[in-house]
Amino acid sequence: MPRDVAFYVLDYINTHPEFMKDLEHTVVAEEFFFQTLLANSIHKSKIVPDNLRYTDWNIRYKSIPAYLDETDYNKIIASNAFFARKVQYDISRDLVLKLRKHINYSFDINNI
Repeated sequence: MPRDVAFYVLDYINTHPEFMKDLEHTVVAEEFFFQTLLANSIHKSKIVPDNLRYTDWNIRYKSIPAYLDETDYNKIIASNAFFARKVQYDISRDLVLKLRKHINYSFDINNI
């Protein structure tokens, strides 16, 4: 986040305490806090419409979005994503191992 945008957010919450008060009565406010503030600000033009998250919105493993597994590896690598959703140990273990190997990440298998 650019410095001027961070200062804008801090200034806004300090000068609009009612905004923060309203968030007390919402569910998962952290998922829309910045988006709401910035999409309604002078900084709207700086927003890049890409959340950099790979998500498969199909049904798989009885879940929407789908839990990711090793079959998603090539799609994730080919994407522009820095993040992936949804990962669960027993389903996604092999995917995580392949991704870690891909980025040459040194890890302890017991800490996955």
